[in-house]
Amino acid sequence: MNDEALTRAAATAFADIDPLPGGVLDAARDALRHRLPGAVLAEPGDPSVLPCGVRGGDGQRVAFSGGGASVELSVRGAELTGRVRPVPASPVTLRRATGPSARQAADDAGRFAFCDLPPGPASIVFAGPDGATVATSWFRV
Repeated sequence: MNDEALTRAAATAFADIDPLPGGVLDAARDALRHRLPGAVLAEPGDPSVLPCGVRGGDGQRVAFSGGGASVELSVRGAELTGRVRPVPASPVTLRRATGPSARQAADDAGRFAFCDLPPGPASIVFAGPDGATVATSWFRV
């Protein structure tokens, strides 16, 4: 058996034993379609420093940092609020894996909000302090 035949046999075995869940390939294609070449990735920080579900709520909080900037997000139901530091010179963009993006200017303190969001993957994009595009990794709304 050569390498090609062995690879085909292994792929067939994995497909039979543990097939990909529905939508995985579509999600991977969407991720490639939404990539931003040259953008700096703002990665999630330590989730233990941000309390979740304060006052009995079911929200989540996460902080990202990268490209000389940081962004704190709070997701509660269909509402996303956040704060970018330092304050970006251009609007903050909310990217959705499916559906249109939305833009919102941050106020003087770097705060912004997006309301009536459908559930699903999202990412925040903004201009960093040096003008480079900064994008958070994907998170769930």
